[in-house]
Amino acid sequence: MEGVEFLSKAKAISPDSTRIMLTGYADINAVTSAVNKGEIFRYITKPWEDEILLEVIKQGVEQYELLTERKQLLELTRKQNEELSDLNHNLEHKVEERTKEVQELYKKLKTNFYEAIRVFVSLVEHYDSHLGGHVKRVAILAEEFAKGLGLSEKEIEEVELAALLHDIGLIGIPKVILAKETQDLSFNELNLMKQHPAFGQSLLHSIESLHQVGVVIKSHHERHDGSGYPDGLKGEEVPYASRIVALCDTYDEHLNKRVKEKGSEGAAINQIKSGRGILFEPEIANGFLKFIGNRKPVEGVIEKEINLSQLQEAMVISRDISTGSGRLLVPKGAILSKAIIERLRNFHTLDPILDNDICKGLDII
Repeated sequence: MEGVEFLSKAKAISPDSTRIMLTGYADINAVTSAVNKGEIFRYITKPWEDEILLEVIKQGVEQYELLTERKQLLELTRKQNEELSDLNHNLEHKVEERTKEVQELYKKLKTNFYEAIRVFVSLVEHYDSHLGGHVKRVAILAEEFAKGLGLSEKEIEEVELAALLHDIGLIGIPKVILAKETQDLSFNELNLMKQHPAFGQSLLHSIESLHQVGVVIKSHHERHDGSGYPDGLKGEEVPYASRIVALCDTYDEHLNKRVKEKGSEGAAINQIKSGRGILFEPEIANGFLKFIGNRKPVEGVIEKEINLSQLQEAMVISRDISTGSGRLLVPKGAILSKAIIERLRNFHTLDPILDNDICKGLDII
């Protein structure tokens, strides 16, 4: 075969080899074919000079080594890219696993946190059942009012927790004092009662996530005109959440009195109205009165007695639901959720609900 054909076949067999053409005549067509078909590195004409031939061969070897090294580098890069891809994939997988672990830990911590809140509320409830019912009703009322005010989720949670725990400091007050009306308290008894907001804050001091809730609790008896306690804060000095809790606290106290004299909604509303600008910030008080007015059951809705097994989500409880031992499970006005219904059924197996398993509620579906 001719040289051009040989070079072409050599290229097909060993494409990485360096090909040099040594020709005895300077035929431009042959050289062009050798370059195009055989992809030669150099061509030398006869007769040649040894030094030039050796230099060309040396350059050909260098060319081959460069190509080989480049090929090795490309292969190394490919492998490293594969390893990096695997590493990234594994890293993403590990990050995903770690994220799930963190989420589970956060969920567990939050569960433990709310368990601690339930323990505190249970302490209040076991110490005084009326007080236990009061804080639960205030919490539901305060949460709904805070939502109506357009507060953020975090602020609403703060209000709800503060409302649940606002009277935890009263567990240090003798029950005989708790049973008295404010006007019947002696000077020393009244001073003792005034210590409960600060005492409540101190009980929560060791729980870092409840520090701000403790501040709200300490100030829930401060008044708009500065006549409150324990620090005599005035106007904007009173934490916003404390102003909300104070309104709901006062409203429920007059609606659900401890003493034999039955409270009324009219008396509770009049107390809020008369306290505007003195006890309560006027703007918030007006908003609360509007909220209470909209919260009332719509006209024409009839109270129904239903069995515990018939409870459904979105029903509104028209009366307190309590166990036989007097523990308040759900205060009136609460909107039933799946969790509340499950809680009622669980408690009923341990401590039967009053009225022979009959729950009174408003069916608003």
